[in-house]
Formats: sequence, C-alpha cells, structure tokens
Amino acid sequence: MGKRPVVDIREGYAAALALAERPGKHCSMSAFPSFVHPGLCIDGIEEELAWPLPSGQARDIVSHLASRTSQHIQVVDDSCCVHASALTFENPAWNTLVTSLVSGEVRRQLGLTEFELTAALSHLVIDTKQASSAATVTPPRAPASSFATMVVAMPSYHEGGQLVVRLARSRHSFETSGRSVANMSLPHYCAFYHTKGSVVKTTPPSAGRRVWLVYHLTLQHPKPSEPHASSPPQAAQVPPPPPLPPSVAASVSALRAVALTRHIRPQPYVHFLQYAPVTSSSSPPSAKSPPQLSWECLSGQDL
Repeated sequence: MGKRPVVDIREGYAAALALAERPGKHCSMSAFPSFVHPGLCIDGIEEELAWPLPSGQARDIVSHLASRTSQHIQVVDDSCCVHASALTFENPAWNTLVTSLVSGEVRRQLGLTEFELTAALSHLVIDTKQASSAATVTPPRAPASSFATMVVAMPSYHEGGQLVVRLARSRHSFETSGRSVANMSLPHYCAFYHTKGSVVKTTPPSAGRRVWLVYHLTLQHPKPSEPHASSPPQAAQVPPPPPLPPSVAASVSALRAVALTRHIRPQPYVHFLQYAPVTSSSSPPSAKSPPQLSWECLSGQDL
C-alpha cells in the first residue's frame, strides 16, 4: 500500500480567514434553472415518484413505509422521512444538475468562490398538516465536515408551510405553496449556513403534501487557479481536491457569520471569535488535531 498523502490545511485556513470580509448571503433561495426528472425510487417500492407528486401515490408510499419503520425510515401519521440509504436516483442527469447548481449559483450566493462545494443527499421528507413538526429538515446527525444545508422543494401541491432561517436580525422565508406554474413544474432550493446564533424553524403545510430533498453541503480545499492558456494539456489534469477537515468547515461558518452580520442594520454588534489551539506540545498542529475556531455575535440588547 502506498503512503497516505499529507494534507496541508494552511491554505484552507488562509482562504477561510479571508471570508471574514467577503460579502454574501447567509441564505440563498431560488428556483432550479430547469426540471430534470430525477427517477427517484424508494427501496421496496417499484414505481418511481411522479412529479408533481400525486396524492394517491403519496398515500401509497406512506402506507407502505409504515410497515417498514426503522432507523432509516420514519413514519408519523401520513408523513414520512426516508434516509438517503433507502433512496436511488435512476437518472444521473439529476445529480449532474444538483452539482452544477451547488458549484455555481449557490457557491457564489454564499460568497465561497475560493472553495469547491459538494452536495450529499441526507434524506427525503414528505409532510402534511398532520405533521406535528418538520424537524427533519435539519439533519440531526450532519457530518462533521458539513457547513450548510440545502433544502430542495420538489413539485407537489400544498398550501402554506414555511422554512424560516434567521441570523441576528436577518430573516429569510422559503415557501413554495400554491398551484403556480413555477411551483408545480420546477424544484426550488434554499441553502443556508450552520452558524451559532442561526435559527431554523419550519411549519407544516395547511393542505396537500410538501416534498423536500435535504442535502448536506461540504467544503473541498480551495479551488486551484486556472491553468495558463499556453500550458500543456497534461498540466490541467490534476486530481480533485481532498475534503477539508471539520475544523476548517467550522471556521468557515464562523468567519462567514462575522462578515454577514456586519452588514445587518441596526448596529452595533459585538463579535467573539474564540481560538482554541492544540494542547499537545509533543506534535505540531495537523489535520488530525487542528485548532478550533468558534463564533458568537451579540447585539446591544444582549449586553
């Protein structure tokens, strides 16, 4: 076996530090540029999910899953949550579309152009007015390397119900209810940071069924510079950057929170960035034991 490559995380921290001054959004929302049928299948159910999701198929899905409740499948009344391990996308073009969206518009809106972003499916949520809470929107066990969540609302008729994301006095409301052409024909997304002080609340729909695909967003190492036009073709063939360690992902969230709340009125806000160095004196900082950075923002009413 070859030696495990050494990952230098200094470049990742340097890029993260620059984000303390970078403008951007704490939450990004928009419609998909186009609709691609995902060919979404649930293990044990032969038919692919149709879009907009028919109420009859939704009832059949929940009824079928009710007899298979496990750690990967949860059913409450006529709502359900299905883990990614029980889901399959038969159309690879769907994953290509999500990847393009995350690496393009979402990355720009969140102000992370130096980094590569990747999306990993967490779970599927189908909820109704019977649902006591759509708490399954925020993954209870997000990977340590995840710095943000992206919720994709699939075409399905429902009325009411919101996803609200707050940071300090900034408030974003994500809602896709009604029978408009856009809501019934295009998926919509809402991507938001995991930052201390950020509050995510949801309300169930008042009628119909709401369908959400929830993704983890993770960071890769800073995006390499583009090769010079005169460079030989083989120079552009570099391996994909490795994932960033969880400490850098946490630092990115903390430093982005500083930048984003600086522009929220009224001010002043007091920012606390706490740096916890490695306590071991026998070895230098490494990817296995990196320093930790946390952030907290207090407004005048908190002091």
